Amino acid sequence: MDEHIAKAEKNERLYENLIGTEFNDWAVVALFYAALHYVDAFFLQESNTTPQNHGERNRRLRNDAALDQIRSHYLDLYALSIQARYELDPLSENLAGDIRMSHFTPLRAHIRTLLGLS
Repeated sequence: MDEHIAKAEKNERLYENLIGTEFNDWAVVALFYAALHYVDAFFLQESNTTPQNHGERNRRLRNDAALDQIRSHYLDLYALSIQARYELDPLSENLAGDIRMSHFTPLRAHIRTLLGLS
């Protein structure tokens, strides 16, 4: 579990380094991967296993009542990361910041609470 938390925090730092640059799209991708590692840390704590791919992770997420509160945040981050990687429209710093506040921050707080972290 600790490795997933460390990777999530590393991706959060990457977001901080990318936001406000020409790489706002990749900042959002970094947030998604931070969220992914928080979710995987939860799954590892709960079942001693982690999903092997996005499809399995999304299915497990949809079926775990403890994650009801953040399910839409995670799935929105997943969709936004795909959009950021493949769409040609630039992503503004304001939108990337809004994505963090509206989707990532509540997900992070909920998972850290479930894991007993501050």
